Amino acid sequence: MNQLPKSSSIALKEWAVAVEAMARGDQIIILRKGGIHRDDKEFRIVHPEFLFYPTYEHQRSE
Repeated sequence: MNQLPKSSSIALKEWAVAVEAMARGDQIIILRKGGIHRDDKEFRIVHPEFLFYPTYEHQRSE
């Protein structure tokens, strides 16, 4: 198993509830709406590793 880095300048901001579900293994994928905004329309992975940045903004406490 890969060891997590102690710090990173690359993070994906996501609802805290989704980050918690990923940590528990209840959720294994996150889909994001978006598009390829490149002239050549090729998808490239710029940052293959990142950390999650949990946020509570726009998240309801239900």
